[in-house]
Amino acid sequence: MAITRTALAHWAGLLPEHLADIGDRLLIQDRLAFAAVCSTWRAACNSVAPCLVLPSGNSSPATTSTLYSLTDGRVEAVRAPDPSQVILGSSGGWLAMADELGVLRIANPVTGEQAKLPAISTLPIFLDTVAPPWFTIDMRGDLARVRFAGAPPIQEYHDAGWFISIPPELMHVSFYRKVVLSSPRQRAAMLILNRRFGAPAFATAAEGAAEWRLAPSRDGVEDAIYHNRQFYSVSYAGIVEAWDDVDRGEFTSRVVVNAAPIMDDGEHHLYSKYLVAAPDGRLIIVLRRRPDRIRSTTTPAQPTNCRTSVFKVHVLVDDDDELGTVHQSWKETTSIGDAVLFVGVNTPLCLPTREHPELKTGCIYFTDDDLWESWLHNEDAADMGVYSLKDGTVQALGTTHQSWPQAAWFTPSLA
Repeated sequence: MAITRTALAHWAGLLPEHLADIGDRLLIQDRLAFAAVCSTWRAACNSVAPCLVLPSGNSSPATTSTLYSLTDGRVEAVRAPDPSQVILGSSGGWLAMADELGVLRIANPVTGEQAKLPAISTLPIFLDTVAPPWFTIDMRGDLARVRFAGAPPIQEYHDAGWFISIPPELMHVSFYRKVVLSSPRQRAAMLILNRRFGAPAFATAAEGAAEWRLAPSRDGVEDAIYHNRQFYSVSYAGIVEAWDDVDRGEFTSRVVVNAAPIMDDGEHHLYSKYLVAAPDGRLIIVLRRRPDRIRSTTTPAQPTNCRTSVFKVHVLVDDDDELGTVHQSWKETTSIGDAVLFVGVNTPLCLPTREHPELKTGCIYFTDDDLWESWLHNEDAADMGVYSLKDGTVQALGTTHQSWPQAAWFTPSLA
């Protein structure tokens, strides 16, 4: 049936509340397409909250993953290049992944658009081996000069020698840690290596990008975000660095916060760290202490007393000394205002609940991101849920997933 001009005028004249109701009834991919029709429809539609991407894993031949909506609990299939790929990052509507040969690429599951990242072999730390396709890493030379800003190798490498060989199918759990992307248009990428290798690497995901470039960090990069047109990172010691010269691809860091969060229990080494930017621009560090592995099944309603991660949050504040000089320090808090946090293998997010009233204020939505442990205990239930900063309780997400391949937070986008 032909669409008449009168019918188009009728749709254009719908009230905003009617448009919002229509948008809320649609699946996520259809809602994005609906909002893209015109500015009026886009303004009427509620913004899409982060969803869970649940990869299918090697057991399924399908080239799709499942997208789980926190808003209404609905699930839908989205495109995935290969079910064997492991998610290493999620930023701005794009996923960063590694396949079973260690190849890195990015993809938008909503649009199906893909792009390859430079070959990891372009890092100047690999040797030609007599038994390809193994990756043999030379712990001397370029890596020795930049890892932990020139600190000497840790004892395990002194004992094991200067060379480490990794089969390609284990690169994603023993060499990579995370990929952080910049804005969708710019597509610069920061590759965080496993802690034992220390140094981060940078590249541009645009077509024609040829290589990864190592960059020295003060004491290694544990997590990073893209904020105010720059990459910011937090080191294993809790030092925050900003990375300059993004546009030229020559990355050098400068310390912006030279103080680590203070742990009252004195067990800072047991906590991993996430760096987050609040909506008002303040920096936040989320500390996570993982449980011992006792989970063995995936149950629809994981009990709240099951051992799972616990969290602490520190906010960067300005303090005045007796001379009126302003110093920055980290302050532990159990209140993040009307906001929620999302942490995991994704680029950490802090979102206002006024834009997403379906989310639980003052909570941390978390997923597993310990690649090695998740791979090693692949049949365990994933350590994911909703952690309340106020009382320390954990609620189930409403869906379950095994530890491997890891689930990830993902904000759908057509960008």
